[in-house]
Amino acid sequence: MAGNIVPMLLFRNAQVYTCDPARPEARAILVSGEKIAAVGDPDELRALCHVPPEEVDCGGNTIVPGFIDAHIHASLYADSLNEVDLSATGSLEEAIDLIRAHAAEVPAGAWVTGGRWDHNSWTEPYQPDRRLLDE
Repeated sequence: MAGNIVPMLLFRNAQVYTCDPARPEARAILVSGEKIAAVGDPDELRALCHVPPEEVDCGGNTIVPGFIDAHIHASLYADSLNEVDLSATGSLEEAIDLIRAHAAEVPAGAWVTGGRWDHNSWTEPYQPDRRLLDE
């Protein structure tokens, strides 16, 4: 029978956002196997366990239960928020204007990144090269 007991894992000392309007924040999460068993205060969660759980001190860091990457490349999306988006440009001149405006907002020496243009939809199709973009 003892082999059927699922070990419990207590993540404590955390800022937990529960997404539950009745209790939007907590300080700990109790995990059983691969599922969240309970969310709350560390002492109340320990009281739910038949044997002392293994504990992980989260150092006050944030935990957002159920926040997973559903293959949307979240970090790439986050990076794109700081890039110049050229997808709506209708010409090379518009693209260069957007790049210059964006470059003026980034710290000196910082990389200017971006893209998503479609030179085939520009008034005069032209594939920008390094020399043009470096200017």
